[in-house]
Amino acid sequence: MVETFYKNLPLSRDLDPQESMHGEELLSMASNILVQLFWRTRNLGYLLEAVLVLEFGLTVRKHVWQYKITLVHLYSYLGALPLAHRWYVSLEVKNILLESVSHHILPQMLSSPFLQQTASLVKDYLRFMDDHLKESADLTCLAYRHRTYSKVIEFVQFKNRLQRSMQYLAVK
Repeated sequence: MVETFYKNLPLSRDLDPQESMHGEELLSMASNILVQLFWRTRNLGYLLEAVLVLEFGLTVRKHVWQYKITLVHLYSYLGALPLAHRWYVSLEVKNILLESVSHHILPQMLSSPFLQQTASLVKDYLRFMDDHLKESADLTCLAYRHRTYSKVIEFVQFKNRLQRSMQYLAVK
């Protein structure tokens, strides 16, 4: 798959750097297969090869978020937290995505000696939670005033789910 990706690179030469290129998903598929092989055999070489495949993909295209998220997860699993943090920061995660993506790195960072990076992650996450909890009250009132009662229920349920999230409980 990686070889096919490499052979098809000339086809994507004229594309904008932020556009998806031809065969971009081949590297994701290859890395996923390598990770599955690691879980079946416990051979660390497969995991390292998956990392190399994704790093290669990011040297070709810097803006492929699928590669970055997988690298954050793999580097966190391997304990290479500075590398995981570097790719996490490059994702420029904001708003609700903090809740969705931070679980790949936050638990490992909380028990790591990298205090400055951990403090930055926690600060961003808590700022999002504070802002969301303030805004959710306003949104709930607004939905109630406009008589969209189903939205009121959704906002309340979502707020409750966020308050019970593992990341929030861990950083609280």
